[in-house]
Amino acid sequence: MGLRMEVIKWLNESGDILFQRVPETGPADIKLGAQLIVHEGQSAVFVRDGKALDTFGPGRHTLTTANIPILGKLLKLVYDDHPFQAIVYYCSHQTFNDLRWGTKQPIMFKSEHSKWGIPIRGFGKFAMRIKDAQSFVGAYVGTTATVTIKDVEQSLKDRIVMRLNDTLGELPNLDITNLGGSYEEVANEVKTRTQADFDRMGLEIVDFVVGALNPDEKTMEQISRAREQDIVMSNPVYAQNRMIDVMQSAAENEGGGAGQMMGNMMGIGMGLNMGAQMPHMMNQAMYPGQMPGQMPGQMMPGQHPGMNPQMAQGQVPPAAAAPAAAPAGVECPNCNVGINAGSKFCGNCGHKIEVQEAHCTGCGVKMVAGAKFCGECGTRAT
Repeated sequence: MGLRMEVIKWLNESGDILFQRVPETGPADIKLGAQLIVHEGQSAVFVRDGKALDTFGPGRHTLTTANIPILGKLLKLVYDDHPFQAIVYYCSHQTFNDLRWGTKQPIMFKSEHSKWGIPIRGFGKFAMRIKDAQSFVGAYVGTTATVTIKDVEQSLKDRIVMRLNDTLGELPNLDITNLGGSYEEVANEVKTRTQADFDRMGLEIVDFVVGALNPDEKTMEQISRAREQDIVMSNPVYAQNRMIDVMQSAAENEGGGAGQMMGNMMGIGMGLNMGAQMPHMMNQAMYPGQMPGQMPGQMMPGQHPGMNPQMAQGQVPPAAAAPAAAPAGVECPNCNVGINAGSKFCGNCGHKIEVQEAHCTGCGVKMVAGAKFCGECGTRAT
């Protein structure tokens, strides 16, 4: 014999229950004419032998073969005073808000910056409720007397992350560079795909929000370097300027930073495949005007001492500030041709001019190069 019931009702006092079995154990002996009370936001599903007989919405119902017509077929003949055995499952149709989802493990996101994909993590919120009581009861009938939101929440989260993974892999025109501005598009697509899974359980996903989809900090640094390499590949002038900036920065911080400097230079060099170009760029920074392949101190064909190597190759060097005018009258000791005072090489024969400081024999004051008399005391230069 089951529990004899003439009034059937249930109150969801905790607020987190999705469905409740009445009675909790065994079937109930329900007499025709018994009262079934269903509160607002609830529905009651009659189950016999594991099969749903009928579903009642909010209100007070008197149980008869008229409102449960299938009973007449099951019991063959039903009398008013003959009880029948059944189980009632009360379902709560309230909306469960602020349910949180998140990725346990990173999702590999396709990107042109990495052929293996970029690992990203995501999180957000969603809201759900029971849409079809019979379908939901059918998924859990016979397993437990009570199902709470916590009992199904993890399963729902797993399905959401699975559909998020599919969406990120299949949504067109989506890349790591525009992912931050595509949260709404991603959320709508995930909601649509997830609803198909929820339908099979009799559930409805009311709202779905993507809070964030981000790579970790290390991956973001790698992406930033990749972007700079893209700029370097399309703009060699930018690469040269960056290389010079790095070397100047290292020169200003002599106490350390050599490793960081080389790291930055390697990063720039990788963008242009600059293994062969880097030495030349460094030489240009230290020896302006030097030709590619020319070693420091090496003369190029047709180059004379003091001649810019670019001029020896028929190239016009960049404009430079003209040296300050110096007193004339100095002669080359090799060919006796007049040259400007302060010149290091003779423009006629290329002879190196030894620069010696001259002092007045009369007063000891340093004399101007090429002067014949002391400007201080008038003594003749020797």
